[in-house]
Amino acid sequence: MRTLTLRSFIAVAAIALVSCEDGADAGDPGAGDCVVDLDCGEGLVCVRGACVSPFDVAEGEGEGEGEGEGEGEDDPLANCPDRDNDGARDQACGGTDCDDGDRARFPNNAERCSDTDENCDGTNNEGLDCTFFAHGPDDLYRVDPFARQALFVATASLPTPGSLFDIDRDADGTILGVSEDRLFRIAQNGTMSAIANIDAPAFTNGMAITADGAIYLTTSDESAPGAYRVDRSTGAVTLVGRTGTFKSSGDCVLTKDNRLLMAATGSSSDVLVELDQTTAQTTQIGPIGFNGVYGLSASFDSLYGLTELGEVILINPGTGAGTLVFRDATAVFYGAANGD
Repeated sequence: MRTLTLRSFIAVAAIALVSCEDGADAGDPGAGDCVVDLDCGEGLVCVRGACVSPFDVAEGEGEGEGEGEGEGEDDPLANCPDRDNDGARDQACGGTDCDDGDRARFPNNAERCSDTDENCDGTNNEGLDCTFFAHGPDDLYRVDPFARQALFVATASLPTPGSLFDIDRDADGTILGVSEDRLFRIAQNGTMSAIANIDAPAFTNGMAITADGAIYLTTSDESAPGAYRVDRSTGAVTLVGRTGTFKSSGDCVLTKDNRLLMAATGSSSDVLVELDQTTAQTTQIGPIGFNGVYGLSASFDSLYGLTELGEVILINPGTGAGTLVFRDATAVFYGAANGD
């Protein structure tokens, strides 16, 4: 709260005196609730016939401070609130704050990838790339969960059609893909270049890359599902551990808080499972509520699942529960990469 300076108080008193001269006395037609400060309660002053707090009078009148939206002696927004204290007054009464109950929304604020218009300009996520990569049997997509669309990028230049098991975003931002016998780097136009030869485990269908570049693979092996690590320099694949009764339904993912999560096949729907990164010991988080969750993407502070039916799902990483964001009936998703 601001402290009323002596100079400001003098300004307030001067306004009150002018008001008294202009307003005649309390009995005059059109007079307000007060004529002098004595007509107001303790701590209030009389300004233009109304009792107000001296702190509501813009500080620094005549001093050139001009802080805040519409401050000044003739402030037309004097009674327009700034409830969230973000420096902008409520749009409903003439200000520019499009949501005076959300301190993260005000004019000239920085936009971020979200469903919210942070800078109140009427558009959302302008100037930002709010997409993450996904793939089908052969096609690559950019998925924008906020615009609710999956954009076709290219057909991957696979040695064998349909041989791409999964993709993920590498530590340097490039997209890597894994097949039965190779680890690929995937260009924006879909061109794939091999960076290592590997012997992927049978039924590999998930890949996740840690912030320091470690590569995990998960499998849907009915008899012995497991999690593996890949040495990208040699292509050697090492078993981390078995995942018990949980077999990968299609993908695993490293979240921004360094949790290794996997979508696993369940009895009535796929379930979200957490894996220990050193032992692959599993902890069930909860049912997703969707089947065929073949892709996982930890992007823009959220966890998304993608299905073979072209569904993009927002998954609660604490409970596993999934909510449909949108469906593209023309897309078939077999895997996904992180977007940021």
